Formats: sequence, C-alpha cells, structure tokens
Amino acid sequence: MPVLDTTIAIQATPDKVWGYLSDIQLYTRWMTGMDSLIQTSEISRGTGASFKAVSKGPFRTRLEDRMVCTQWIENVLLTLTHYGDVRGETVFRLIPIELGTRIRWQEELWVPLGFPGRLLFALLFRKTLRQTFSRDIRNFKSLVEGACR
Repeated sequence: MPVLDTTIAIQATPDKVWGYLSDIQLYTRWMTGMDSLIQTSEISRGTGASFKAVSKGPFRTRLEDRMVCTQWIENVLLTLTHYGDVRGETVFRLIPIELGTRIRWQEELWVPLGFPGRLLFALLFRKTLRQTFSRDIRNFKSLVEGACR
C-alpha cells in the first residue's frame, strides 16, 4: 500500500489549525485537485461525518471519492477513510511546536491489481501525487497563517 507523507510547520496554535482542518468543506480551497465536495451525512464534523468529492484523476479523468471520518481527536488527529474510485486512508496529525503547530499528512492508498498495480503507481503517479500534496499542504499553511494576521 503506497504511503505518501508530508509535513509542514504552521505559525498558529493547534486549535486554530484544527479549526481549518476539521472544516472538511474548506478542503476545496486548498486541495488543488479537488473540484467539488458535498456533505452526505447529517453531521459535518466528528466521527461518522461523510462527504463525496470529485477530483481530477490521471489522464484527465474524474474520480469520485466517498469519504467518512473514522477518527476525530480534537486538536490532535483526523482520519478519513476513502471508498469509491479512490480507496485508502488520510491521516492528519497536529503536533504542538514552539512557534505553532506541525501538521503531518499521510495518505495510504489501496492500489488495485496487486504488485503490477503498485509498480504502475510508483512509475506513473507517485511523483505527481507527492508534488500535489506538497503544494496542497503549503496552500493549507497559507490559508491558516493568512487568517491569523
């Protein structure tokens, strides 16, 4: 299962960072590949909240992602489990640091077709996804720090 891992320091308190991270409907503002996101559950926050996203896929395809919040520890941890065209798990961890918060973003993707699928992913998509996640986490940092000024 391919794992993509990125981290960044944000000059804001964990509760300020959490305020933006836990508002999943804001993700289209900082995730460049996500075109739309709609809430599909009665709740928008906490364990059990669910959403449907449409994102840009490889070769100009559109991917439908159904996600459910499966872990929610206020100001510490948010886990989203993905079903649909995208399968896997997103884990965001907030770590207090001297000048704010370090956010760690991990993606564990369940690639179909076993070894051939993992090889294809590594050759064709891993680098692009790493670049996208690096850009997106910097977008998130800008969003949070811009609001703090």
